[in-house]
Amino acid sequence: MYSLDDHIVDHAILAVGSSSSSGSVNLDEFFSFTADVLGGLYYVMSTTESADGTVVSPTITSATTTAIFNWITPVGHPALKRLVTGIYDIHAHLKYTKGAGLARTTTVYCELYKTDAAGGTQVKVGTSSTTVALTTADIFYDLYLTLGTEVTLATSDRLALKWFAVTTGAGGYADTTVTMTVGGTADPHLSISTSGAASLVPVAVRYVVTVTSDLDIPLTGVTLGLFTATLQRDISGTFTTSAETVTFTEISGGEYLVSFTPTATRVVYRLRVQCQSDGTNYDIVTPSEFQGLS
Repeated sequence: MYSLDDHIVDHAILAVGSSSSSGSVNLDEFFSFTADVLGGLYYVMSTTESADGTVVSPTITSATTTAIFNWITPVGHPALKRLVTGIYDIHAHLKYTKGAGLARTTTVYCELYKTDAAGGTQVKVGTSSTTVALTTADIFYDLYLTLGTEVTLATSDRLALKWFAVTTGAGGYADTTVTMTVGGTADPHLSISTSGAASLVPVAVRYVVTVTSDLDIPLTGVTLGLFTATLQRDISGTFTTSAETVTFTEISGGEYLVSFTPTATRVVYRLRVQCQSDGTNYDIVTPSEFQGLS
């Protein structure tokens, strides 16, 4: 007869999963002068660096905020499930050109949007810092955009970066255009942090238990069918039965490996393990080691 007890082992396990990307990785989306099929101000940005070129804004004729150009990723790209919190870097080369008259003070910023494959439904997720006043020289500007909250994406979503010029100066000031240099050594791009942005992959939870006799002697060769497990997970503060399969494998010396693979991540699971010695009673199964998450 195995040693009996009036309780069973009950453990809570946080299933966090592992990411399909590791370390700090940036996905660079390079600006190009290739027009997107959406037309208008839209140009393509992709992971392939563009040939040398320029993109010129519409003419600005007043003191206002003007949409000057947009870059959008191709259909099916970047195929991410989320934009993680953090600071996103935007590398730009800009200048302004003026007609006759006084020069307008011109600064530039951009807004990041997520949009569906058709580019129709667009949701703004962040706004960048603003450049200092542009000059007539093509100069590098390093902007940043901070995401304070993680943004959920559909894998079919595209990203659009919309640029705006802010001009000052009323009557008597010159018409103005803004030029972005793309490709080559200018290397203008948006850097997307993908640390943890890839899909979290649930990984097996492994737990080692030991079965002993009433003399505390480890018992080997226990029929695996005598093990039973109750697996639950926390749904809004209440533990309910979870459907994942729990498996048992004998290791050695009375130790048995209990494992299951969660179907969800960042969820608390509760695993209760029992070993039946006869038709009605259960032996205590004492944990020798918690293997954790692989």
